[in-house]
Amino acid sequence: MEATVAAERPRLDRVRFGRALRRFGWTIAVYALFATVMVVTIAIKPDYGSFEWTTLTLAALPLAFAAAAQTIVVLGGGIDLSVGALMALANVLALRAMLGHDLSYTLAVALIVLVEVTLAGALNGAIIVLTRVPDIVITLATSFIWAGLALLVLAKPTPGIPLDFQNLAQGSTFSPWVPNALLLLLVIPAVWIPLRRSRAGLAIYAIGSDRNAAFRSGVNLGLTRILAYAVCGFFAACGGLALSMTTGVGTPLAGTYYTLSAVSAIVLGGVSLAGGRGGMLGPVAAAYILSLIPAVLIYLGIDPNYGQTLAAEVAEYVCLVGLTSPHQLLEWVRQHSPRTVRLLMTGLGRFEDAVQAINCGQVYRYITKPWDAKEVKGVLTQAIERFWLRRENAKLREQLEQYAGYLTQEMHGEFDFGQIIGDAP
Repeated sequence: MEATVAAERPRLDRVRFGRALRRFGWTIAVYALFATVMVVTIAIKPDYGSFEWTTLTLAALPLAFAAAAQTIVVLGGGIDLSVGALMALANVLALRAMLGHDLSYTLAVALIVLVEVTLAGALNGAIIVLTRVPDIVITLATSFIWAGLALLVLAKPTPGIPLDFQNLAQGSTFSPWVPNALLLLLVIPAVWIPLRRSRAGLAIYAIGSDRNAAFRSGVNLGLTRILAYAVCGFFAACGGLALSMTTGVGTPLAGTYYTLSAVSAIVLGGVSLAGGRGGMLGPVAAAYILSLIPAVLIYLGIDPNYGQTLAAEVAEYVCLVGLTSPHQLLEWVRQHSPRTVRLLMTGLGRFEDAVQAINCGQVYRYITKPWDAKEVKGVLTQAIERFWLRRENAKLREQLEQYAGYLTQEMHGEFDFGQIIGDAP
């Protein structure tokens, strides 16, 4: 008996190791990539020291909070395009209220800003739940609202964040290699770990994995999504305050960069844009990587403006590598909006562009070019094969065949695929 148990232990250890590798493999790979980039950076700049490390941490701090904000929403199966605008709003509100005051007053202001922007994030979620309009549409609209409010609060970039408040991030209390900005990042696990272990955190993962199954299991979809957007607002507020600490300036347009950069960070960090998979560790490391790229270019004597382009290319590559299977893609389309099927072939010159757009969590509507019969037939053939429509959606296939004669005609102007096939069941 003891020999049998002893023989089983190595097998069980291998099984546990395999599960851990599947669960945390991407995160480990991201941190390995970060370590590799750091080694390359030190090789390029041998005198890399604590000052450069502190500078990197200050640059990554706002982006890390923006990535955390985006992560919590994407895990729940949504996406928030107002993260940058909420950060800018928090940034300018902080400047307006803190100007000329001492540290105790500025800390009270920071707390109030956190509450206000958290409520703004919750409002995003409430509008999405009540209207049932896709997240991407609502948050794109509210991003203009929050950006407009930021411009009303502060019309142009203005310095004036108190130095004591700036030192909360720019100083080094314990060691030059442990800057305060690094300690501020502990806010992310302090909020995420209890949430992740709670029923609310499990509900966020559940609705991101399969919204219908979560509903049948008794999960309150509305409240859970509102909670996710509220937490997103909280992290966005932290990002705005971090921006105030690291720059000392209130800038109403500061958030423009962080919206898409946060998406890049979560993609690189291993968060599935289809929802339900990922965590916070990967996006934080990705924020460091994306912030390190411009610094490396400076060390090489290259224009740092190319850094954002390079970072976008890295995120695009990771996104393409991590494409979901056709079945998962079709399920994502069904869960988020049946009408999204209409957009797959609407105005996209290449079918690969549609696949990439949906896999990257982006839904675009284009005015299409004229398509001849050969192009239409090719697109539909790829659609049936790529999305498994023959197996997954017999009704849609029947509609495609029914209108085959109409589709073979040469089309000009706007070609709305949805008007032909109707809604996917």
